[in-house]
Amino acid sequence: MPKIRITSLLLFIIVVNANAQHIKDSLLTELDKTILNRDKYDLIKENRILQLKKDLSKTKDHLSQYKLINAIIEEYIPHQLDSTLFYMDKNIALAKHFPEKKYSDKVRIDLAGVLSSTGNYKESVDILNSIDENDLDDQTLILFYEESMWVYYRLYFYSPLPDSRDLYNKMYELFMTKLLNKLDHNSTHYLSVVERLYREKNNYNKSIEVNNELLKRHKMGTREFSMFAFSQALNYRVIGNKKLEKKFLALSALSDIKASVKDNAANTELAQILFKEGDLERAHHYINFAFEDASYFNSKLRFVSISNVLPIIDKAYESAIHKKNEKLRVSLIIISILSFVVLCTLFYIYKQNRNLTHARKKLEVLNLKLSELNQKLVVTNEMLSISYDEISEINQVKEYYIANLLVNISENIDSLNTYGKTVVKLIVSQKHDELLKFTKNKNFLNNELNKFYYNFDSIFLNIYPTFIADFNNLLIDEEKIYLKENELLNTELRIFALVRLGINDSTKIAKILRYSVTTIYNYRVRTKNKAKGNRNNFENEVLKIGALINKPK
Repeated sequence: MPKIRITSLLLFIIVVNANAQHIKDSLLTELDKTILNRDKYDLIKENRILQLKKDLSKTKDHLSQYKLINAIIEEYIPHQLDSTLFYMDKNIALAKHFPEKKYSDKVRIDLAGVLSSTGNYKESVDILNSIDENDLDDQTLILFYEESMWVYYRLYFYSPLPDSRDLYNKMYELFMTKLLNKLDHNSTHYLSVVERLYREKNNYNKSIEVNNELLKRHKMGTREFSMFAFSQALNYRVIGNKKLEKKFLALSALSDIKASVKDNAANTELAQILFKEGDLERAHHYINFAFEDASYFNSKLRFVSISNVLPIIDKAYESAIHKKNEKLRVSLIIISILSFVVLCTLFYIYKQNRNLTHARKKLEVLNLKLSELNQKLVVTNEMLSISYDEISEINQVKEYYIANLLVNISENIDSLNTYGKTVVKLIVSQKHDELLKFTKNKNFLNNELNKFYYNFDSIFLNIYPTFIADFNNLLIDEEKIYLKENELLNTELRIFALVRLGINDSTKIAKILRYSVTTIYNYRVRTKNKAKGNRNNFENEVLKIGALINKPK
């Protein structure tokens, strides 16, 4: 019985681990795809903001304007800092038209919260200290307690001085207590504070339990889901469950992208974990994605956080790329040597063919003079015997090298042979209509051309594996090239692949790819017009793709 139980336990552990690995891999794959489609989610956000701005431009009533600006601010808060501050200034000015002080207090408290979350703690505290909590209604008072709690928590967390930390911690706990006393104990707001409190008291099981309830209440693709998933990842980090930490970081990152949240942290944290695990490509991709979001949001605090990680991952990634390029360079040298050997072999075969032709001509001359050399028959026969021996030896050499050559081009010969047999068969059968139809059919040529394209694409991408991504980086965002499934290169990329190889003449490119010169010219002009920078320098930039001289040291 004990053996059976142990075996069952081992099988259970294997199944659970395999399932956890599958979840991790599928989530990261989904995250990769979602990152590629982030423009779609950003567009949804921008359209929503645009509609609110249109409604605002049509509204003359101050209260309606105030509410619409509040809605715009809610959209901008996690999306773009400068625009958030701009519309908050507009609402502060607009609030002066109302006799009720609550409108001015509300937007100023919101401003304090934004300043606090972006590292401007002094300005946040100054604003909060200028507000008398006794003058606030219940709803505004809750907001006041929450933002006060957060700013003092952040001051406590980042302060290097023990005395200051103690003071900030007391203020943090004071405002947390006041906030909890004001909230409904079953509300999401209350549970989100309690969840953090459990974690601070090291009661991680309760924190996880509360967080699970909060995640059930919110949909993927909302800012709230992103924050609660991130908090859950922190819980699993503390208890040492790396797999679930990665799972919830990936869920948080997915939700951030779908909600177009640019002020985020999940991708940065996830990149650090993947970097430690050796997944440099994903780590590099995620940290650069996080940097792009931080640049768009324009928060100095987020820049500081990412700048501590980005150089380390970048350096490791560049080192890995350098090693890969070294391997490619060695492979290219080997291919070059083999190509040289093949060329030497072909030259040798050519030379032997010339010798054979010369021997045959010599034999013809000897045969013409045979009638005149009867008296020297014995000598001539001996010479002929020697000549035939030489011819036999030359033929053996020829057959050996031809056989090797035929191996390399056998597929083309087979294709042409099949094609020729079909033509002969149709001619012999006097099926002229079928013969005409068959010879007009472009399938044979197209198949050979497709094989050529496939072989060219495969070899080129093995030499320049990052060509497509680097090429897209030279284009404006809306004109980037996305390939179809199972497609290695398209016509546009193939043309500039030849340019990268040093073939700049449109006539030569047209001959290689079997297009008209006009078509090639139009493709090149159209692509230059999509360039980010100077279109006249576009092809020079293409020539730099994959060049070792441009790699960072």
